[in-house]
Amino acid sequence: WQCQPATSHARRRPTSAATG
Repeated sequence: WQCQPATSHARRRPTSAATG
């Protein structure tokens, strides 16, 4: 992830977690 933590973001958008 770039700004927000993947833990919280990954739940809504798995795309962000895959990028970071």
